[in-house]
Amino acid sequence: MNESRIQEVLMTKRKPVDSRTIQQRTSDMKRSLSFFILILMVMSLTVCNAPSRQLLDNGTYLTLVNTSHRLPANWLDKIELVSATNALGEEYQAEKETLAAFEKLRTSLLEDGIDIEADRAYSTDGDAQGSEYATGLAIDLFLMEDGTAVRDHAALLQKQDVFEKIHDRLADYGFVVRVLPGKEELCGMEYEPWHIRYVGTTAAREMAAKDLVLEEYLGELGG
Repeated sequence: MNESRIQEVLMTKRKPVDSRTIQQRTSDMKRSLSFFILILMVMSLTVCNAPSRQLLDNGTYLTLVNTSHRLPANWLDKIELVSATNALGEEYQAEKETLAAFEKLRTSLLEDGIDIEADRAYSTDGDAQGSEYATGLAIDLFLMEDGTAVRDHAALLQKQDVFEKIHDRLADYGFVVRVLPGKEELCGMEYEPWHIRYVGTTAAREMAAKDLVLEEYLGELGG
């Protein structure tokens, strides 16, 4: 086929495009572009508003204190301590958010007939920088039963059924059992069902879901 014939064939196959078709295609392209830009904006906002894995809830609440990790010397500059009184009239102190969460936890459990009280919270007895009690984020519980305090540790250990119910409720209020059975060596502390620690709700729920202690959780975060 010679060149003139090829051009003739091409011209017969080429269809004219009217102005309305061009406008429609242009409009469709603009809508597609606008939708794409909107998707990018939503993705950008989602990433910007997502909590950093290193600062879930509040990095302060994930502070690790054990035999290998000591509390910073300026710790009290990072938190606000507030005072409260337990059912026996004993005054104690805890970090502000920790105490607020504890009161909500206590109210929730009272609805199920379980009365918890704070036995020990913020304390600087002994090696303050090596004690989790010096964080103000840890609380030792005791029970009130028919107006009587059950605070002897041997007696509390006989209340495993009660503590199971307490432990099931902890994460929703930002608390975890500080040491889980079988993980004493990792934590450098003994398992005590009454010893709870505030870490914030996001971290607490993730730890509970995976059965992790704080050391393991921070390891997953790369902390």
